[in-house]
Amino acid sequence: QELGWNAGTRYELGLAAKKALEACREQIARYLACETDAVVFTSGGTESNNLGLQACCGQFPKGGVLWTSATTHPSLAGPVAALDDVWQVVPMPLSAWGGVDTSRLEALPPPDVVALEWVNNEAGFVQPVDAIAAAAISRNPDACILLDGAQGLGKLPPPDMSPLAVFTFAGHKIGAPVGIGGMVLRPSLKPTPLTHGGGQERGWRPGTVAVPLIR
Repeated sequence: QELGWNAGTRYELGLAAKKALEACREQIARYLACETDAVVFTSGGTESNNLGLQACCGQFPKGGVLWTSATTHPSLAGPVAALDDVWQVVPMPLSAWGGVDTSRLEALPPPDVVALEWVNNEAGFVQPVDAIAAAAISRNPDACILLDGAQGLGKLPPPDMSPLAVFTFAGHKIGAPVGIGGMVLRPSLKPTPLTHGGGQERGWRPGTVAVPLIR
């Protein structure tokens, strides 16, 4: 509670909260080997997946092709299912063990967006993220890849962030209280936020940041 102040203000306690907030952001960025400004805090994994998908799809205002996995968590599958009909949602073929069969991706249309989970929340299998990303980028160098990292972060070594446009995570999966989460957003992405006002978190997720939950 000692940091329960508005980090977007300029009075002394607000500046102390901002300093603590930015220290946490830097710690996460070091762990994930990404740029500090790429880390955006949210209310949890579901909001991160919604914002992240909107960020990716927003780069293609006329729509396009989206590769996804039938095994994704509802927090990502739901936003994918709600996309406008300008998007052609293409399920990636699955192997017998549950993960994506990367040998069959060549048969799919080139993707503009890829949305999948890193670790499955029910069966626990790990998706071949590097191979999927390589296949997508070989077909479309401008493809935006969103990886839902909630189930893997803190349990497996961090994935290679370089091919990813968005990486999402949930705080309660790594020891934080319920009600906080975040995402790594490639800084070059143009903002397409779901909410507006205030400009916090680079404008992606405006509103007073819950510093006590992050700490």
